[in-house]
Amino acid sequence: MHDTWCPPERTTAAEDSRKQVAIQFTLSLDGAKLPTCKKNLMDVYKITETRIRTLKDKLLNGVIIPVDRRGSHQNRPHSIAPEIRQAVIEHMP
Repeated sequence: MHDTWCPPERTTAAEDSRKQVAIQFTLSLDGAKLPTCKKNLMDVYKITETRIRTLKDKLLNGVIIPVDRRGSHQNRPHSIAPEIRQAVIEHMP
């Protein structure tokens, strides 16, 4: 476990708050969930604040399990049709 100090977050009255969602960060240790701050979570998992923000946005938009979309392309207008590909294979000696 890291020995990182995180200052307490400031609290405001509910009617003055512009926050839409309050996120609580926890770490699992021997099956127990320990509350922690964002900075400590970033240090433990070696991730950036941008990664946390991206995951938060995906969860708020209803994505339950974020899917890895790297390398997925559907914009290939010049791809070769399977019939033409098969004709080329049959043509080769």
